[in-house]
Amino acid sequence: SSMNQLDAATQQNAAMAEETTASAETLANDTEDLLDLIRGFRISDGRQAPQQHNSRRAA
Repeated sequence: SSMNQLDAATQQNAAMAEETTASAETLANDTEDLLDLIRGFRISDGRQAPQQHNSRRAA
């Protein structure tokens, strides 16, 4: 029935939204880890790389 199809589509959309949220959180954490690694590099005159960024780590 149409109602069952609508329910199935709604459940599928909810599952995809959860997966997207999880992927976004993973990406945010990986980005923060990469920025931590980049901060360890020094530029040619010996100065440490700038540490300017807004930290937004997912919970």
